[in-house]
Amino acid sequence: LPELNVENAQVREHLFKVAKFWLGEVGVDGWRLDVAHELPPSFWRDFRTVCTEANPEHVLLGEVIHGDYNTWVGPTKGLLHSGTNYQLSKALWSSLKEHNFWELDSAIQRDLMLYREMSLVNFLSNHDVARVATQLEDEPLLNKLAHFMLLTFRGTPCIYYGDEVGVKGCKEDGDAALRMKMVDPDVASGEWPAGGKELYDFIAKLVAFRNLHPALVCGAHQPLYHQNNEMVYARRTPDGSELLVIAVNSAAEHSHVEVAMGCLDKAPGTLLKCLWGDGADCGSINDEFKVRIHLPPYSGRIFTLSHVKEPASEGEAPEVAGK
Repeated sequence: LPELNVENAQVREHLFKVAKFWLGEVGVDGWRLDVAHELPPSFWRDFRTVCTEANPEHVLLGEVIHGDYNTWVGPTKGLLHSGTNYQLSKALWSSLKEHNFWELDSAIQRDLMLYREMSLVNFLSNHDVARVATQLEDEPLLNKLAHFMLLTFRGTPCIYYGDEVGVKGCKEDGDAALRMKMVDPDVASGEWPAGGKELYDFIAKLVAFRNLHPALVCGAHQPLYHQNNEMVYARRTPDGSELLVIAVNSAAEHSHVEVAMGCLDKAPGTLLKCLWGDGADCGSINDEFKVRIHLPPYSGRIFTLSHVKEPASEGEAPEVAGK
């Protein structure tokens, strides 16, 4: 691609004119900006200004690969609204492949330290890297778990077309291997990979579940526990109206983990009710502010928390249902 001198006034005006045309006259919602980290932040600040004039509700998503994303992304600083989160996205699948959630914990801690106020775009595959179904082909069940974590982690999840049915592709085989045509939507076409329908249905149900729970959409992310194969984290809405606990097991064996819950400010007796996934009943937070969670092989579970109602005191009439 040609390199444009964005310091030149005529070049800038041309680019701004194009941006305003598509936003204002055509009506697109925003721009996905390739290699945004190659241009100075001052240019993106001016670019956003003219885009806002054309469509105040637009969104600017930048491809940012290297360096500190704060340089180019700053929704409250007049910079890009969001950017691609390569450092966290890589850890989402590689921590599963290597059975090393210490890597993912390090990535999310860094993310919370540097980008807590942003909602960056997380992904498992794109047109520049091997597809996640190829990365995890030695343990195919991990692919479903990777999408579970993508859709329950902080940030904005992005599913690369074909990943929803388990399409494979190696970067070493060239661009064509990563940018093949979309599979026929008819399952009977024979184009869907083995297990594709099951993966598609799982992702569709989880997306619908996510849309019903604001804690998964915009909630803060609180790490609670991790070992090589187990990870537990909480998501809480800014107003505290919803708190969810998510637990993951990437191993081929059942696991039972004891998790400290004191940082969630929930009293002993608070029940964990499972909303997603299978496994034994967890019961409630004990007097040491801990809870024991059962995790079947290759599983993800989502819990909501509700306090046990205190029993009626002596001489006090119990509540009657319906009153």
